[in-house]
Amino acid sequence: MSYSSDTSKAQGQLSYTVLQQLDRPNRFATLEVWDNVTDYTAWQNNSKTTNFLAKVKHLLGSPLDHRLNILCGETYVDGTGCVDP
Repeated sequence: MSYSSDTSKAQGQLSYTVLQQLDRPNRFATLEVWDNVTDYTAWQNNSKTTNFLAKVKHLLGSPLDHRLNILCGETYVDGTGCVDP
């Protein structure tokens, strides 16, 4: 079983996509969408995740970059950010 298939079965995970940079085909990014921060944090601390990262970290040409963003749908206001509906 691969890391990708394990991730797609994780509690709270809504989607998992691997993206390839068009002008530099040796560069990839993964985009994961989670239902909540608790499930995301649990997956990041899961042994499957830490084992996978330990195996691939030395293959990366740059430091691992995790960015956590919060989507707020229709309640985003330019210059203000997320606001209550």
